[in-house]
Amino acid sequence: MRPGYGIRPLIDGAAAQAGVQLDVVNDVSFLSTALWMAGVGLGAAVMPSAYVRRDQHPALAVRKLHAPVVSRDISVITKRGRSMSAAASAFLEVLDAEPG
Repeated sequence: MRPGYGIRPLIDGAAAQAGVQLDVVNDVSFLSTALWMAGVGLGAAVMPSAYVRRDQHPALAVRKLHAPVVSRDISVITKRGRSMSAAASAFLEVLDAEPG
């Protein structure tokens, strides 16, 4: 990702804290572009694990980073005073059941 955009500040901060100097050759605006670039052999891409799964991209070697771990908070926003649909309620139950 471009500097200051999306997850890039988190990745840059984690790398700096770990004492790692990243050699960024290309900055992209979309994670899908980084995924495509890795898929055609133009290098490696660091991206959220929710974005790419091993079974979705069998031609790619997907590895989870263990140290340092980069994490971010997400929020669910609803309209105050309104009930949620059954699908939205089920989605929140899935989120609550996930570890972390």
